[in-house]
Amino acid sequence: MKTKLSPTIEVAEKLFLEGAAINHGPWVNHSRFAAHVARLIARAHPDMDEETAYVLGLLHDIGRLERHSGMAHITVGYRWLMERGYALSAQIAMTHTFPIADVELASSGWLDHEEDKAFTRSFLKKVHYTPYDRLIQLADSIGGIYGIVPMEVRLVDIALRHGTNELTVPKWKALFSIKETFEKEIGQNLYEVLGIPGDSPWIPNELRCQLG
Repeated sequence: MKTKLSPTIEVAEKLFLEGAAINHGPWVNHSRFAAHVARLIARAHPDMDEETAYVLGLLHDIGRLERHSGMAHITVGYRWLMERGYALSAQIAMTHTFPIADVELASSGWLDHEEDKAFTRSFLKKVHYTPYDRLIQLADSIGGIYGIVPMEVRLVDIALRHGTNELTVPKWKALFSIKETFEKEIGQNLYEVLGIPGDSPWIPNELRCQLG
């Protein structure tokens, strides 16, 4: 069932390119990969809409259009999308990095954004995760910067770049639990669904022309 709380693919692409033009960082390619992952998983799922999944994946990091936002990109994206009337997309912008609803999951990046951190803490205490929140958390952990990779590879890469804390392992366990849930619902290994060959980044042919 298609939600009315996110834009159409055409509008989402326009919004995404608007953000990419403001700040064309690594998040642009990552968002493309995450959107593709979300669409493929949703396509194989009996109860999810692949267009909605693609849109949510594409816009989950839109807050990175604001340079040097760090972890505050989630609140930037939330407000940016809420201003345009896309409540579910805005929620996903907030929840995509929190498979456990705990603001302390983020090991770094808040810097001088204490108000954003407080807003996120309050939001996570009240939010109800939908299957799409879980889907984009999963897609965010498989769609890398240079390609689609096994979650194990992506999580280690993030840890090496941003560090870890006492909640890193619980976060990883939560993500693998989400993966297992989707595999049960689909009846297939997700890496088979995604066509991931081993531990090398994989760039689908239809995405090559869209990557910077």
